[in-house]
Amino acid sequence: MKKITALGLLLTGMLYLHAQEKFPALQFSSAYPQALRPLSFSFNRSRSPFKSEKNIRIYISEVSPGGVNTYIPFYTVSKAVYRGNITPALSTALVLICIKSAENKLPCKVYFLPVYGKNRKPVKEYYEVMEKILADPEEFLFDPDRDLKGFPFANEKMGK
Repeated sequence: MKKITALGLLLTGMLYLHAQEKFPALQFSSAYPQALRPLSFSFNRSRSPFKSEKNIRIYISEVSPGGVNTYIPFYTVSKAVYRGNITPALSTALVLICIKSAENKLPCKVYFLPVYGKNRKPVKEYYEVMEKILADPEEFLFDPDRDLKGFPFANEKMGK
């Protein structure tokens, strides 16, 4: 029974990832991010639904079986391109990148990025985290209005 449940979770997680909308404005230095390995990102505002927005905020949530750690990563802005780096913690199973208009004109765009093992497969904790998210999305998924109260404007205070 446990094998059937595990297989069901695996298939659900894979379908969830494949169902994720493509977002060409956001690119990463690696297709297989790993814990404790630096990961660069680049967000091109002009290639996104945020192209007319002037103030964009980028937030990172590192999700582990023990909870969620949300922070503003350090990034630079040149014209409409935002570049930064993150290093997922050892316990991180899933990274959520939230891109949000500071004026709140558009909803937060959230991108799911699993953390992979050396075998280029998601770490086993990823499936545990996805099970929790699917069981109670309200509790586990990113809600900028709830989770980011008190966070400063982007570039005022950044980093973990």
